Amino acid sequence: MERTVRILAITIDILKWYKEHGECEFPTTAILARIYLGKPMSTAVQERLFSLGKYIVNDVRTSLDDERAEMVCLMKAN
Repeated sequence: MERTVRILAITIDILKWYKEHGECEFPTTAILARIYLGKPMSTAVQERLFSLGKYIVNDVRTSLDDERAEMVCLMKAN
């Protein structure tokens, strides 16, 4: 069974399947599939967050661990 699922995951485009079949049967899941499986149109948001990191992790804040730095970035971005 695990091998079959793995083969299906390689051969089926999940986003395409949700567009063709899933919207009628699984409308809520289809919305989530579009959000999480869709490719972003641009990388502007990611680049902006990356640039924000240089103000958070700098010479003064060298002891800030990865998890806290990520939390600070998320809080500043939202």
